[in-house]
Amino acid sequence: MDEDLHRAFFALVPPPAAIERLRYLQSLLKNTGAFAKWERPEKFHCTLAFLGPTPYGWLRTAAAELPARLPRGPYTVRIDRCGLFPSEGRPTVLWFGTSSPSPALDEAAAVIRAYAAANGRSADERTFFPHCTAARAKGKFSPVLIQTAETLTFHPFEFPCTDVRLISSHLTAAGSIFTTLFTLPLT
Repeated sequence: MDEDLHRAFFALVPPPAAIERLRYLQSLLKNTGAFAKWERPEKFHCTLAFLGPTPYGWLRTAAAELPARLPRGPYTVRIDRCGLFPSEGRPTVLWFGTSSPSPALDEAAAVIRAYAAANGRSADERTFFPHCTAARAKGKFSPVLIQTAETLTFHPFEFPCTDVRLISSHLTAAGSIFTTLFTLPLT
């Protein structure tokens, strides 16, 4: 089993009440009638570090060693805006995120990425930006959806995260399937 590769990432998973808030916001955008691949609410998460294909043994070791290195939690994630990636040109991802990440989130992402680099793995090199993906473009997003996303206003909300999840993402024709491999406590 140690040689099994898992398309893995470290993430914060919102609690049920926050998932309901995210689902409500997502429904406001779905009501535009836009053609997109809408994420299922059970897949909402904030990625701290994406590893890609990684041996199970490495993941098991990381899950055992990282909790002592991560800043103590719980971490607070604030959702206060909606946006699109990339912001210029033709966006392909619609998300809910924060305009001001907490220092603990930044530090946790940096610790995980440094650990990966020091132990022979490279994490995604994009700048860390905490967000929950709401939809992915199928072709391109409609102008109505883009305008609605860019002008959507809502009451900001926060949610606590008491653990970091190490998740395996299995790609299928119907979309990815997430399985939590390890839960890393923050307290």
